[in-house]
Amino acid sequence: NPEVVKDGYSFSESGNYLVPPGNPTLEETRAHLRGFPLLESPEVFGLHENANITCARSETYALFDSMLLLMPKGGGAGA
Repeated sequence: NPEVVKDGYSFSESGNYLVPPGNPTLEETRAHLRGFPLLESPEVFGLHENANITCARSETYALFDSMLLLMPKGGGAGA
């Protein structure tokens, strides 16, 4: 997409992910990237905001499945 290299191009509707203006140096580019949010929102990937909910749900189910696998199955020898 040739629009991506133009100044002010936004990768998201919120405007949080903009192309750095001009022809930045490596250090200016790094400073620009440090200004991004620490946790990216789904919108930067073109996803709906509810994608976070779906992802969190999937991670929770995977965690619970792992916990269930770690539980003892019983069958202890007794008197």
